[in-house]
Amino acid sequence: MTGKDSTHPASPIDVPANVQHNAVAPTLADLLREHGATFVAAAWRTLLQREPDLATAAAWAAEMEHGRMDRLDVVIALADSAEGRARAVELEGLAAARRRRAWGRWPVVGPLARRLHALWQLPAVALRVHALEQQMDRAQHATTRLGDAATHADHRFTQLDEGLHAAAGTATAAAAAAASAAAAVAAAQVQQQHAQRELADRFATQLAVHNEAQRAARDAQDSAAKHVRTRIDAITAAMQDAFGVVLPRAELEAFYVRFEDRFRGPRDEIKARATTHLTAVKAAIGRVPSGAGGVLDIGAGRGEWLELLAEHGIPARGIDHSAAMVAACRAAGLHVDEADALAHLAAVPPRSLAAITVFHVVEHLPFTSLVALVQHAHAALAPGGCLVVETPNPENLRVGACYFYLDPTHRHPLPPDVLRFVLEDRGFADVDVQRLHAMPGALRLPGDGTALATALDAILSGPQDYAVTGMRPLASAAGNARNG
Repeated sequence: MTGKDSTHPASPIDVPANVQHNAVAPTLADLLREHGATFVAAAWRTLLQREPDLATAAAWAAEMEHGRMDRLDVVIALADSAEGRARAVELEGLAAARRRRAWGRWPVVGPLARRLHALWQLPAVALRVHALEQQMDRAQHATTRLGDAATHADHRFTQLDEGLHAAAGTATAAAAAAASAAAAVAAAQVQQQHAQRELADRFATQLAVHNEAQRAARDAQDSAAKHVRTRIDAITAAMQDAFGVVLPRAELEAFYVRFEDRFRGPRDEIKARATTHLTAVKAAIGRVPSGAGGVLDIGAGRGEWLELLAEHGIPARGIDHSAAMVAACRAAGLHVDEADALAHLAAVPPRSLAAITVFHVVEHLPFTSLVALVQHAHAALAPGGCLVVETPNPENLRVGACYFYLDPTHRHPLPPDVLRFVLEDRGFADVDVQRLHAMPGALRLPGDGTALATALDAILSGPQDYAVTGMRPLASAAGNARNG
């Protein structure tokens, strides 16, 4: 196509076989609202009712851009093409536009007609200009509003930025304060650790000194006791050799009764201490079969425990190797026999007792006799019955190193773990150690509240006695010769 007067496409347009004729189309005015390549594509879809040929459409768009074609040229070219005539699309306003285009070609009438047409279009143009001005006003107003919004947003962003800077400053200050506090805590912990180590070192040093003094005192005491026993034995032997004189058994027993009265304590105090064991004995009586007997007390002594059992309605009897002690108990109406503990226990019918109590006896026995006593007790107890053994507590160093030896018939202290093991090894279950009888306040160490003073008071003024309690299991293993 070479100019505005051309009315045919620049390249041929083939007619598809499936064209439809007389299709209804929008008006020419609707179509002319588009421009450029968009207009070409719209005209193609309107008049030929299909997508445009890309090469032809691109060429026409270029022609229009360079002013060699206008939009009406494109519409007329498409409508007059073979395919356009076949489609026969009725485009409102196209016929009038053809006439104006034809008039415009006449030498005199054409320019006049174009001017008249232009004048005719002035009101519409004025309306369009007015509409454009209104659109521009609205656009200006919208631009002003956008500017105000942008200014407001910028102000808010500035405030937010300032707030973020302030928050960052606060966070930095808080982090610094937290770091300072953490450093202070760490320093305090280091100081505390140093103080603890210093206190532990002081305690270890003083404890070592104390232990060494205790060992020296014990060695001196053992040496003195050995020396005294040797002298007594020598004097006794000399008296026997020279005069045939020895202390009669009755006089020795009477001496021991007076000794117990002097050092054991008042009867009421001993009975009050013994109430601790009532709970275990009553529980055992409730567990054993109904045919089992009551309580056997080995080493009944002055009978305080048997007297307490009687006051609580618990059937009990006792044995003691001292005829003087047995006589005193019987005079008080108590059932006590003179007997050797091991021989008597061996003769008791198996599984016939609910409880056996042994208070301050085992420290007088050789260790092998202690083990045998526990084994015989296990055999004599009914399933569910209990054995209660009380003895001085050597964990209290004053007891273990001094008070224990007030009784010259004591052999050696027994630590709680040793006695616990003997009961467990001989078949007792639920073995429990209970530390008893705190040191009187007048004998406790004066304390200054330090850990060292507290620890020293605990090992020098702790409980004076302890009790080990064990139960014969309710379901004893059959055929266990050790357990009876």
